[in-house]
Amino acid sequence: MEEDMFEQWFLANGGYINPNIEITKDQITGRYLRVLDGEALGAGSLIISCPHELTISWLNVIKGSETFLGQFDLGDMYHAVNEVVIVRFFVMNEYIKGEDSFWWPYIRSLPQPTDAQLLGTPLYYDDEDWLWLRGTNLEHAATKTERMWYNEYDEVMQSLVRIEGSLANDWSWSLYKWAATIMSSRCFPASALANSILAERSSGSHGTPAGIPGDAIEPGSPVLIPGIDLLNHRPSAKVTWQWTSINCRLVINENLGAGTPICNNYGQKSNEERKRMPSSRLPASLHGLDSQVTQPTRKPERASESQVEAALEARRETVHWVRLRNSFIDKIPQDAPPSYEFSPGFLNGVATALCNLREKTAGHPHLQGQIDFANPDMSRNKLKVLAAATMLLQRQLSNIVDHNANLPQWPDNIRQFHAARYRRGQLHILRTVNASLLGRLSGLVGDSSARDFRVVRLEHMLAEAPSPLLTDFRAALNAGLGTRKASKIRERGWVECAFTLWVCGVWLWGQGLESRSATGGLDLQSRMVQWLGFLRRAYKDDEAVTGPADEQLAESYLGVIQAAVQKNPRSVYGSGACTLARMRWCLNVVREESVMCPSFEGRAGDEHDELVLFFEC
Repeated sequence: MEEDMFEQWFLANGGYINPNIEITKDQITGRYLRVLDGEALGAGSLIISCPHELTISWLNVIKGSETFLGQFDLGDMYHAVNEVVIVRFFVMNEYIKGEDSFWWPYIRSLPQPTDAQLLGTPLYYDDEDWLWLRGTNLEHAATKTERMWYNEYDEVMQSLVRIEGSLANDWSWSLYKWAATIMSSRCFPASALANSILAERSSGSHGTPAGIPGDAIEPGSPVLIPGIDLLNHRPSAKVTWQWTSINCRLVINENLGAGTPICNNYGQKSNEERKRMPSSRLPASLHGLDSQVTQPTRKPERASESQVEAALEARRETVHWVRLRNSFIDKIPQDAPPSYEFSPGFLNGVATALCNLREKTAGHPHLQGQIDFANPDMSRNKLKVLAAATMLLQRQLSNIVDHNANLPQWPDNIRQFHAARYRRGQLHILRTVNASLLGRLSGLVGDSSARDFRVVRLEHMLAEAPSPLLTDFRAALNAGLGTRKASKIRERGWVECAFTLWVCGVWLWGQGLESRSATGGLDLQSRMVQWLGFLRRAYKDDEAVTGPADEQLAESYLGVIQAAVQKNPRSVYGSGACTLARMRWCLNVVREESVMCPSFEGRAGDEHDELVLFFEC
């Protein structure tokens, strides 16, 4: 049996396995460690230790005078190829060597290239399995990963100049994919390995351990640690890692009864990261806790998502997620309302991408990483981030639900079972967080005491503006657009025109009224007066920069006002102060100070998105 061969090799080469545990196997989870029947382990027990000489990392690639790298010449590509890629080729090479490889007992104990079920990642799913992942982040992540791995493989193979014998003929893409899967699912960071060696050498107590090269240690590389990678994952597992100059040791900090699988705590990971682990490593208790946030393609006017995507791609953080907090990990009461958090770089990246010129110039505090949805304080930038995050999650939710009709009634195998569980978890996350964000948005414009009069909808403009602006604004819409009904204005795509006319009316109505701003009222009229003073300070008359298309829009909007003035010369718009330059100024204000929000009534679809103005004052 492979596990017996591995255990004999492991122990013969300095490894240690607690005598009260065993390596066992089943067809679903593969090989793992468990406490023997009739035995028990107490806290403080040493479970397993692996000598550094048995590990596989970049250190093995560069070890000795006849290095693995010496078998082929990358030419100018040498410094460009990621060392992780070369280690994967090293693992491939050891597999090809078979019994001639020092690591063969370990490699033979791993899921083999043809063991699709035990490898368990989506890269080994068939078409029926994939139905359960359609529309999810994992579909995108797996496709992207496979494409990236193939490009890495192909780049090295195309760049090889000299190869010993016919070795390159055996270095197939399928074998590289297997090696990359093994490393991505079972490796640990090599930083601890390198640091333990460096610390021991710097102390001068033992010198450089045998078999470990004395230079060129790469702490950023991954490392395979035979034996220790047999531990499954449990987030609550209490373990201590002990690194010395000669080995890596794992000690449990809890009591374990007979038959209990022995687990490691790999730390918090997104569901997409976990799903790249073999099914034996997947934690049943953590499915559905978090979900990566992606930036799907949408129509240009929705949330400036091209800006969001560009900003997030430019950041160092490569995985963005939203996580539901729970009572087990976060120690919150079980009956507490849903609580969630986004990855730190996500909200900051969106805030930076969506800020307007005024906010960039003024250095708004919410652009300094202070986005906190739980804080009731609001700004235009924060509202835009809130709306953009909601719409991103809505799109991800729709992407999954759109594939419901193609799903079988039940999962048919273990891969589909895990995929269905992942899908169900992601839907739960997206629905829960989206409902919370939508509730926050709806509260800003509702009839409750939570309404924020700084957020102005088209309905507010048509019902709550002060007289005579209200009467004249309605008349202008009727005269120029043929309707003053909000639903029809939205259906016909005239929202920006209506907003521009309203801002122009506010400017005309508010001439000489800045002194009223001292009243400090919180109703819409008082907010309008304060906002008008703010706009006059923030936007100078000669700073309304527009292109030819905007110039034509401003002219057409001015034509609407002129048609209204012809019907009612005594209108607030008939003072003669409403010029083309003023219309350009008003259009610029609408473009800069508005926010596109999802439907406040919860209706799905881009056609229900709603433009609002935010009074930043």
